[in-house]
Amino acid sequence: MLRYYFRTAGSLLTLFIAACSVANAPDDPVPGSIVTNSGGSGGSQSAGGSGADAGAGGCEGPLSTLDDCGECGKKCEPTNVSGATCETGTCAFDDCETGFQNCDSDASNGCESEAAIDVAHCGGCDMPCDMGQIQNVENVTCDVGACSYDACQALFSDCDVNVSNGCETSINTLDDCGRCGTKCEPANAAAPSCSSGTCEHGGCTGSFGDCDNNAANGCETDVDSDTNHCGSCGKVCPQSTICTMGVCSVEITKNAVDRGWWRSDGSHSADNNNTATGQSAMLLYNSYFIFDLAGVNGTVVSAKLKMEIENYTSTDNSESLSVWDVSTKAATLEADGNSTAIFQDLMTGQNYGSFLVKSADVGKVLDIPLNAQAVSKIKAALGGKFSVGLHVDTIGGTATQYVRFSMGEEARTHQLVLGMQ
Repeated sequence: MLRYYFRTAGSLLTLFIAACSVANAPDDPVPGSIVTNSGGSGGSQSAGGSGADAGAGGCEGPLSTLDDCGECGKKCEPTNVSGATCETGTCAFDDCETGFQNCDSDASNGCESEAAIDVAHCGGCDMPCDMGQIQNVENVTCDVGACSYDACQALFSDCDVNVSNGCETSINTLDDCGRCGTKCEPANAAAPSCSSGTCEHGGCTGSFGDCDNNAANGCETDVDSDTNHCGSCGKVCPQSTICTMGVCSVEITKNAVDRGWWRSDGSHSADNNNTATGQSAMLLYNSYFIFDLAGVNGTVVSAKLKMEIENYTSTDNSESLSVWDVSTKAATLEADGNSTAIFQDLMTGQNYGSFLVKSADVGKVLDIPLNAQAVSKIKAALGGKFSVGLHVDTIGGTATQYVRFSMGEEARTHQLVLGMQ
């Protein structure tokens, strides 16, 4: 057979090829080993040895083993692989273990990347989790082979539930305030804002107060009428009193002592208690109600009407009515007569308020707040009679359209409710 010997002398490498018998001569080197010239002594030593035979740390076998792979002492230990080999003097392997991948194409370190957690090779080689796409997040991660992150940065959130683009939505806007889709719409408040991620406002409007100290729902309490917050938050009215115009008061209710209508042609009948208000047969009708304030003492701080709707006749969805002061004396209103001036008096002068009536209101009693002008007139009328006129403001065309509070003498609710101190 042929034997291959490698000898080194200085920098010269000489290959000896010789024919030999099956048995090795006692002084021959082991086939395939590296031996060195010991400087003329004729002996041989393995690399790292100190004598003619291999010493500690030397290698006398082939350089194609896992312990001596290509070089003496160079181990072939690729990680996370199956079938490691060095048959050609180069470290190699058959396959990566499940979940691992060889992304640097270096067989010597095996399958160095774990696809489930490697941010640079997430789910596959050269599939990095891109910070440029996963925006506004803290610490991009690879979670079970998919790009993810630990948390959104402050004032951002993942509102589209798409991890690949991160936390794409700013949550310090009026449409997304503190959370995705949470609107900042404080009621009865000025200048809403969410710059800090919390809904805030610049103050309450009208007669409203922020009595629960929750800026998100705005100014939820009407301190003009809330008995637990009357005039200001936390001011509680005594039992059996009400809050009107921000003042704790006692209610006094007065029923109408007379009612009726005056027509646009000036006619009126004293025994007709019909209160049609609007238009019928191309004639207009204004109604009136009279209240006796005899025996009412104290300071009037608020007033409202409570009116029952007996009939609604109109092709419109609703009709708007207005309440007016009446300068005509009560006795004249009640008497038979013919006066277009009285008809006009029931729809002119000082306006006390307005309200809408719909067909669905038939059979209901509507609360109609009266304004400060009405309160002033009521104060002046204490001990006597107080009258109001009602007029439909939304008459159009010649079709019949009216609201009626009573058809005749039947009992209906027509009341003046006073808040007194």
